[in-house]
Amino acid sequence: MITIGEMAYEVTTPVFEGPFDLLLHLILREQVELYDISLTRIVDAYLHELEAMETFNLEVATEFLLIAATLIELKTRRLLPGDVETLVGAARASLDIGEVRQAHQHTQAAYHLAPDDADVLQVLGEVFARQGKLDRALQSFDRALKRAVDPLPVHVARSRLLVQIGRPDQAVATLKDAIALAPESDAGWAALAEIEEAAGHLAEALDASARAVLLSPHGLGHRMQLGRLCRKAGQLDRALDELLHAQTAGHYDGALFFEIGRVYEDRREFKRSLDAYQRTIDLDSSHGPAHFRAGVVLKQIKAYPQAGKMLKRAVELNPRDPEALHQLAAVRALELVHGGIAQQAVAR
Repeated sequence: MITIGEMAYEVTTPVFEGPFDLLLHLILREQVELYDISLTRIVDAYLHELEAMETFNLEVATEFLLIAATLIELKTRRLLPGDVETLVGAARASLDIGEVRQAHQHTQAAYHLAPDDADVLQVLGEVFARQGKLDRALQSFDRALKRAVDPLPVHVARSRLLVQIGRPDQAVATLKDAIALAPESDAGWAALAEIEEAAGHLAEALDASARAVLLSPHGLGHRMQLGRLCRKAGQLDRALDELLHAQTAGHYDGALFFEIGRVYEDRREFKRSLDAYQRTIDLDSSHGPAHFRAGVVLKQIKAYPQAGKMLKRAVELNPRDPEALHQLAAVRALELVHGGIAQQAVAR
């Protein structure tokens, strides 16, 4: 609510009631929180009062607009961190944890400050892709490519989008052309391995991943990618060599131990696979896949009570996983059957 007097105007909000100029003074002294004030409502109420006035007071209106503009600028500055680089970093961090709405806000703020910046346009495309706005994402990447000093990261993001929209072969061809201009980029080769795998080219994915490891032998992500691809190709000894190499290099990561567990499981070395899954869980108690795989292994070795506990936790972590629900139901049934058999044996 706002009331206009001869030379002043009173505002009423949930956190403040009094002259508008006093509100500005208190906000500047940080005695009133700016985020608790709805400037939109104040301006709308002021315009409503102006329409009801019989005479228009230009001096009062000018003073109001100056104060409102000052508050809007203050709010904008506080909502927008200081520079474009900070905003882009915040947007990417938000995407990493799945906070797409927050990423969108950071990206829009960055775009407002630098609409032609290549990094801004790239992360804008990534946000659009996560929102399902695929045409707008592609447009943003194309604009970023025209302005990028280093176009390879943009090509990588664009190739991932092409896979998403069902054009994996085009994604592979485009990324290969980009890597030809930057053949020493381990990140580029790792990305090509990802895209080749998505296109169904497992042998080519292995080659690209091996190239990434060769260029950056201490990179945990590259070793894990190569190990996973080797396991997928049935090259279990090579997969284990790559993953254990990463472990002996001093990497203690839950995802790494999970991949080691998967290889041991495929090799039917169940004790070792359970040890690896348990290490994953010790490092990350919310790692649902580790609980699930441990439950499956325990089911195979007929340790049904322990399997049930692991699978129950996997379902708790991901209630919509149909395979976890199916495996848990199967284990519960097996517990009942074997429990009944055991009771019959005792009775005899």
